[in-house]
Amino acid sequence: MRKLLSFIFVLTIIGLNAQEKGNIRGGANIGVVLPKSGGGLTADLDFRYNITDNFNVGINVGRAAMGKDIAFASDRQSYKLTASVNSSVLIISDYYFNNGRTNFAPFVGAGIGTYNITNVYMELQNGEKFHINGGLGRSLVPGCLLKTGFEITKFRCSIGYHFIPKTSMVDILNTNLGKTPNSYLNVNLGFYLGGGKWKK
Repeated sequence: MRKLLSFIFVLTIIGLNAQEKGNIRGGANIGVVLPKSGGGLTADLDFRYNITDNFNVGINVGRAAMGKDIAFASDRQSYKLTASVNSSVLIISDYYFNNGRTNFAPFVGAGIGTYNITNVYMELQNGEKFHINGGLGRSLVPGCLLKTGFEITKFRCSIGYHFIPKTSMVDILNTNLGKTPNSYLNVNLGFYLGGGKWKK
């Protein structure tokens, strides 16, 4: 995988011409994730091929870490949460609304792929240390992404929603404890290399 990413990065640098059909571009993004009753951080890399001046497809490799389903007891001394980490590999595409006369390019996009998810349920009682209360789950599941945003010169801002199926939690005896939600909203800031400027 490391060799593949290095190869694509080199191709991206070679493609530093105009934002037009046939060029290659790559980017990096960081941001925040907003799952149900929680929050976290995310980072990803993506590489694209411009099928037309305004439409590209490629691959996105990302990682997200978050705390979700956070709930406090009435005395505020005890609470529970699910810690979650997931890695994703998505085939993605974006369509840009730009005519080549400005550096501002709004876009809409989508992605589909797989999410490798680890969930751990924990409780904190009366200010004492964390106790893992039998809630552990690891799953490889399909999912999809819908997003929108804009680019200005080489910078990018986007908001997206990851639709990921619920997955099972089990205890140390492998007894099923039910399902936990995995979908989340994310807001990203990033940049890209290659493809040149939007304004021609």
